[in-house]
Amino acid sequence: MNNLNLEKQIIELIPSQTIKEVIKKTNHKFTDIEYVQLVEEFSISWHSKLELLNQIKENTDNNNLIAYIEAYVKSEINAYHKFISTEDNYVYDVIMDYISNYDDERFLCSSFDSVMKTISNYKKYIDDSDLKHIKIVKRKISKWDTLEE
Repeated sequence: MNNLNLEKQIIELIPSQTIKEVIKKTNHKFTDIEYVQLVEEFSISWHSKLELLNQIKENTDNNNLIAYIEAYVKSEINAYHKFISTEDNYVYDVIMDYISNYDDERFLCSSFDSVMKTISNYKKYIDDSDLKHIKIVKRKISKWDTLEE
């Protein structure tokens, strides 16, 4: 890969300051495949991962790697669209996980739009610095999940 800014950006994803210093001190050069592995492992968000992978694709001569990235990104985008699409007999389970000793908060939502509204409204009443992460799981409801007898 011949893009120094992109290489630096990917190396900055590595969480260990010591490892980053060794990489700089030894002038270690990763292969394009290793850069992809770093991005897949350490990207801080889904969007940044796809963006960095696309940048690697634009800066590599490895045709197999280009094909892999194209297939991976396409698969991720398809999975995302399936995840956010409303389907019968599915709900979204939203779990708010805290750093402090608060119990996790859970919400059931009928659509992805209602998930986003719930999170937005809930964040008005909490300290963001105490929120570790938000997990959203799409769950299929079976006939056994009802409260009716």
